[in-house]
Amino acid sequence: MQNLEKHIDWIIDSTSRKESGRTLKETRRRLDFLYAREESYWAQRSRSKWLREGDRNTRYFHSKATGRLKKNIIEKLKDAEGKWVTNSMDVNKVAKDYFVRLFRSNGQNANTQEMGYIKECVMRETNEWLCMVYTEKEVLQAIK
Repeated sequence: MQNLEKHIDWIIDSTSRKESGRTLKETRRRLDFLYAREESYWAQRSRSKWLREGDRNTRYFHSKATGRLKKNIIEKLKDAEGKWVTNSMDVNKVAKDYFVRLFRSNGQNANTQEMGYIKECVMRETNEWLCMVYTEKEVLQAIK
């Protein structure tokens, strides 16, 4: 499984895009199969242990309860320069930076000719009403 994971990293890092999509899909399929087989093995083992030990507050049952949390962790991400980051703080920063860049305005105003093709959904009067400054009384009324 580790070899397949390394192979997937290599495919993602490679510059050749011609065959990489199909190869990546096939490698991930094989890795998923191995993960499913391993999960099945451990499920069978855990069932037998469950039957033997019952539902006691053991380290085993605590680990089963916290296992899902560990499974949902992003272990590594590739930053903007193409380097893998594994430190949790760096992974958080890479994810945040990605979405900030994704949703940031590029500073260009939309061309009015291009905007002509977009159907108007808010009338001018409604837009003016929505853009009005609200009063303290209106805020208090909305909170109640």
